[in-house]
Amino acid sequence: MKLILITNIISPYSIPVFNSLGGTDNLDFEVIFLAKTDSNRKWKIYKEEINFNYKILKNICFFIQSKEMPIYFNWGLWRELREFKPDAICICGYHYLATIETLIYAKVNDIPTTLWAGSHLLSGFLKNPLTNFYKKAIISRFNSYITYGTAAKEQIIHYGANPEKIVVGCNTVDVEWFIRKSQELKEDEIEEMKQRHPPKNILYVGNFIVHKGVLNLIKAFQKLNMDNVGLILVGDGMEKPDYLKYIKEHRIKNIFFEGFVQKENIAKYYKLVDVFVLPSFNEVWGLVVNEAMACGLPVISSKLAGVTQDLVKDGINGYSFDPNNIDELTRELKELLLKDRKRIEMGRKSLEIIKDKTPEKYAESILKAIDLLRA
Repeated sequence: MKLILITNIISPYSIPVFNSLGGTDNLDFEVIFLAKTDSNRKWKIYKEEINFNYKILKNICFFIQSKEMPIYFNWGLWRELREFKPDAICICGYHYLATIETLIYAKVNDIPTTLWAGSHLLSGFLKNPLTNFYKKAIISRFNSYITYGTAAKEQIIHYGANPEKIVVGCNTVDVEWFIRKSQELKEDEIEEMKQRHPPKNILYVGNFIVHKGVLNLIKAFQKLNMDNVGLILVGDGMEKPDYLKYIKEHRIKNIFFEGFVQKENIAKYYKLVDVFVLPSFNEVWGLVVNEAMACGLPVISSKLAGVTQDLVKDGINGYSFDPNNIDELTRELKELLLKDRKRIEMGRKSLEIIKDKTPEKYAESILKAIDLLRA
């Protein structure tokens, strides 16, 4: 089979999945990226890690930071499709202009299509009758579906997808890499970091933008009021001055801004801390939760993040919470920070839950969705 997969940007998260697809027998596979990267992404891409055929379309890109929404104007997609002559097309996302062009090409040439869907009913910033109409019109036109997880499945069914044509995947990172990296780290490798931080620590990794909920995490940490606990914030973004102002005005101690950290160094922070928190008000998935779990951490994750429904088991490997409820987050943090045995056991459970959520498994799910095109 000849398969083209169309997606937005080159990401260190998707590369392992595409590598697994590229190694599939009897599959002639190519990825078309709508752009190399987005303006809000600082991660490094190591081309030597890419083991699949790909092309980057010519483009003009805009990124609406307040909505965390990329807009791509591409040209050359139709030509690439015509030259490759795919038997099937998989496109990641229904909201790109390229999605409409792909569906038209597929209709004209009688080629089946798979939608790789990530958004869920609680995510997204544009919620109105017009966007609902668009989603119903577009989503129902695909022949099969692969989703990030359970929440994404619920959304595409809501907008007209055939439930019998859906394969539920699990959005993922290179789990084995994070497990190995965290286990290989020696105490002396993070000793300097330990000296700069309190005995126990809470970690956030991500952008500093309003809908990530970091200010509420800072407020929960303030209410926690435990002198032996630190809050480590890894990332950067436009809201950082507001966080610093709040911290100064309220004289909050033991909050550490570490800046943006690349993949090769992030495991040190997961190894250093005791609890990971994802406090987002709006989150399609939240791959940092996968990373934290692979490094053996208990997680406290927003109920509004797609990852929570599939990977966070309340009382087993962490807790879910309402990101608008600062008191709830404070209680859950205190519970884990005061009960060492429970916290350590939850970290072990995180590792058990995540260890088989690998890129290889995700690639298998994508292929199952492609196989449904023949059914």
